[in-house]
Amino acid sequence: MRLGAHAAPDLGEADDRRDIVGFLARLAFFVVTLWLLFGVVLGVGAVTTGEMAPRICSGDVMLYWRFSQSFNEGDVVVYTADGAERLGRVVARPGDEVTITEEGELMVNGAVVVESDITTPTPRYESAVDYPVRLGTDEFFVLADLREGGHDSRLYGPIARSQIKGNVISVLRRSNL
Repeated sequence: MRLGAHAAPDLGEADDRRDIVGFLARLAFFVVTLWLLFGVVLGVGAVTTGEMAPRICSGDVMLYWRFSQSFNEGDVVVYTADGAERLGRVVARPGDEVTITEEGELMVNGAVVVESDITTPTPRYESAVDYPVRLGTDEFFVLADLREGGHDSRLYGPIARSQIKGNVISVLRRSNL
């Protein structure tokens, strides 16, 4: 080697470093995007009870939209009650009056609610809920589809909007995974 001559840098090493940095940047972008999508916008959870059977069963995976502010009759929602995450179907909205008769009929605003998918009566529970229940401005009455033994507004009373985490938008059957 001559004096004053420098060894030329290996261009292959520089390309390898650039490739690694590029890969790590794309990986970080991907991780942040997934966190925003599934940590902020959408919720994902496993269904742990059979209270919404046969449509939603224990072991299914649900996807729910967190930014819902409007909940209509028939919507399946994820809410928190008794320190647990629960599923239920909205049967009454703010301002409605709900009664469950001794015969197991659900009445909203004085009219019997006919639910074609619910084939069993809706029994009253021995709880602190006194009928008729008049819902406040941010309250919903939520029932499990499996009406016998379901944990829902018959036990907890009206569900506040702040307890609702979102609308279920999709369910994956565990048998399809």
